[in-house]
Amino acid sequence: HKILPINDFGMIMMTRQRVRQSVIERISDPCPTCEGLGMVFSPVTVIAKLERWLMRASHKGEQKRFLVITHPLVAGELTADGNERIHELENFYHVRLECFPDPTTNPDEFFVLDADTGEGITEDFSN
Repeated sequence: HKILPINDFGMIMMTRQRVRQSVIERISDPCPTCEGLGMVFSPVTVIAKLERWLMRASHKGEQKRFLVITHPLVAGELTADGNERIHELENFYHVRLECFPDPTTNPDEFFVLDADTGEGITEDFSN
């Protein structure tokens, strides 16, 4: 505690340092999706992350097939205009992509499976 001198209004001010968590901090946890920031990546940003993943995963001359599982907002962006964005990625990275929307997936995440084996390979080529 600290007591300050009398101010111009004739009042004595006292201060104290909070040593416990606030009520909000005690009864809540940070959001697992945004990690307490209050924001998640936009669908365009998630697609950019997917493109960097494809850059690491694609092997020129070898045709790979991937199943991409994303939040419906990201899937909608990928499949807009007749799958135009998917076709661009397929042509540039020489892969085949199939996109599946999953509402249980976090809006700023995606998961990639090998289409031939069904094995999850997202972590194999993450940065």
